[in-house]
Amino acid sequence: YWYSLVLMNKVFSIVAAISIVVVFESCQRTIWNTIKFQKITLEQGDSLIEFHITDAKPVVKPDKNYTFYHDGRISSIQGGYFGHLLDGDYLITNSKGVPVMKGSFDEGLRDGVWGYWRSGKVTQTINYKAGVLSGAYMLYENGRLVEKGTMRKGEKHGEVVISEIDTSYVVKYDMGTLVDSDK
Repeated sequence: YWYSLVLMNKVFSIVAAISIVVVFESCQRTIWNTIKFQKITLEQGDSLIEFHITDAKPVVKPDKNYTFYHDGRISSIQGGYFGHLLDGDYLITNSKGVPVMKGSFDEGLRDGVWGYWRSGKVTQTINYKAGVLSGAYMLYENGRLVEKGTMRKGEKHGEVVISEIDTSYVVKYDMGTLVDSDK
């Protein structure tokens, strides 16, 4: 009887120790997967690209375009990725340090406000939500606002204000289809 109690106690201790190691390993893996991994700067022609990568392993959606860093370059493909997903701020500047493109990624998907510039002048600002154009957008020509509206699921939706040199007018869209215009 005494021997079986000692043996059961030892078995219980071993099982408990293994359980603790498994739980710790699982938690450690989960924490590691959510840490922003590394900031990288690449030279591409006369531009600098600054971005962050992560080791997160999200569930990939087949209809989404994922942007990732692999073998020293940035790539995008639909429905998957290789290497490390971009995660966090993303900035491209020209040789004079002037922004060309600025935005952010969330586990490989564009997310939030993105801005684009040409010759130091803004050309557009657009919003992404989980990799899809969604929210306000503005288009510019030579620094002048020429179009302002809203995107929904990647399509123009609602009122869009078009500004020409001496006038402006409103057009209305329903999920990318023009439904009304006051021009």
